[in-house]
Amino acid sequence: MPAVAAERRRRHQAFTKNWDLQKIIGDTISHAADWEKYTVINVIDNKPSQPLAVIIDCGTDDFFFSVNKALHEKMLRLKIPHDYIERPGKHDWNYWRNAVKFQLLFFKENFNKK
Repeated sequence: MPAVAAERRRRHQAFTKNWDLQKIIGDTISHAADWEKYTVINVIDNKPSQPLAVIIDCGTDDFFFSVNKALHEKMLRLKIPHDYIERPGKHDWNYWRNAVKFQLLFFKENFNKK
């Protein structure tokens, strides 16, 4: 398990360089427990009582791919309904131009539910 935690911390450190998450949560060393607490793959252990509309759409060459796939697999184990899409592509506009069509349809269908 320590190797898994170390890998998560390494990913967190890479992500914080892009989105200033350290300003919100704190650095990943001093506030490691908060990073583990607020990481979505850990948050889903406390499933919401009301169903949510969740879509995960990720390119297989995206730097988020492995964490999104792990999240998808955990959601399946926990029987949390969600839509999961993986296709060739990166974390860039070439991928998003196509993906946004499916995401907008997903949002339209789910926001219109009563």
